[in-house]
Amino acid sequence: MTATLVKINLVHAASGTCVTEKRYTKDQTIEAIKRNAESHFGTSADQMILKLKDLHGNVVESDMKNEKMLGYYQIED
Repeated sequence: MTATLVKINLVHAASGTCVTEKRYTKDQTIEAIKRNAESHFGTSADQMILKLKDLHGNVVESDMKNEKMLGYYQIED
């Protein structure tokens, strides 16, 4: 069985830099996503706080936990 891919937009709050439609699998941990985002933003994963927002910009989850998988947050493409 293949892992489900979702496309998400990453935004660095301090700089406003955005990476659109970044693909991740739902079985990736939040920590793995942060490590990947380091290469885009230059901020250490240890200093990142990921927030999940809906299509309207409303915060759905304000502090995604490193040990949880992306799919835990019921994210959809």
